Amino acid sequence: MTANPSPLLRPLRSLGLLAADHAGWLQAWLVGGAMGFRGDVPELCR
Repeated sequence: MTANPSPLLRPLRSLGLLAADHAGWLQAWLVGGAMGFRGDVPELCR
């Protein structure tokens, strides 16, 4: 979504990034998902 140049999505993207910056738990949740710590993770990767 951050690569979408749509002017309609720009305020929503900015609001989401601002929220993630100010909410430590949200940032940790997003980073944990990006690193593969949640969901269907193979046992070898744990």
